[in-house]
Amino acid sequence: MRRPLRPGARLWDAGALGLVLAGAALYAAAGSGLKGVERNPIRRPSVERLNLQRADRWRFTSYFGAVLVAAGVAVGAYSWHRARHPADPSPS
Repeated sequence: MRRPLRPGARLWDAGALGLVLAGAALYAAAGSGLKGVERNPIRRPSVERLNLQRADRWRFTSYFGAVLVAAGVAVGAYSWHRARHPADPSPS
């Protein structure tokens, strides 16, 4: 027999999915941005630093995307744990 889920269980699942999708989108956008910096560098005298700054921004964006994916996985694991180990229904 299946145990009833808590009222907010699906919200936790939706939050986890949202974090994973947002993180994956940021990570993919950062990868595309890094390739764009490589393909189309700004070519002006003494602007090597500008290209490096652009690459750094995309790199940190990819890190943030990976952190969001990890947070989504953690929220999903917590949601799964809550669903498998419900609170004691008897009032104390």
